[in-house]
Amino acid sequence: MSSVSALSLDAEETVHWTDHPRLVLIIPDTVVGTMLMVVGITAILVPEIATPLLSAEITPWLGVLVLPGIALPAWSYLVVVNTVFVITDRALYVKQGVFRKRVDRIRHSRVQNSSFSQGYREKIFGYGTVSVDTAGVSAAIRFYDIDNPEAVRERIDARASESGETGIPGSIEQWNAVLEEVRALRAVVESS
Repeated sequence: MSSVSALSLDAEETVHWTDHPRLVLIIPDTVVGTMLMVVGITAILVPEIATPLLSAEITPWLGVLVLPGIALPAWSYLVVVNTVFVITDRALYVKQGVFRKRVDRIRHSRVQNSSFSQGYREKIFGYGTVSVDTAGVSAAIRFYDIDNPEAVRERIDARASESGETGIPGSIEQWNAVLEEVRALRAVVESS
């Protein structure tokens, strides 16, 4: 819950769902990092393996590859665990950031469309992406690589319909007053 507390929710706001992207996202960076470490460690411990391929002056410098080999999967892991998706009774949130925090928020009343997508691999393993659109902004929030995206989308749609707001500000009387004002302006413009 500590990652949710970083969102600065209102005291009355209730969390209904929270998740992170799946950790499988770090696999490609882990594979590349492991290869870099193997090359770097091999160049340090057994330089005669690399010397026939590279000059003797370059081979010892390959040991530097150990550092990015460690840093790449570590950074990828930090990015995944510091990304949090949250649905509350009032809004949707996406919190991202390792050193700097970025929080995107959409009130349920602003949700116009939601969709989920799953490729063949995602369908087999039960994860996917949920995209939420608002007026004028396409894919304003994305919950990516989450478990059971169809259920999450249904939860978002249920919260949006429960919000009960039409998204149009003002009362009918106010809009009738605006209509009368527009008609008066039109009459002035047409008479000129």
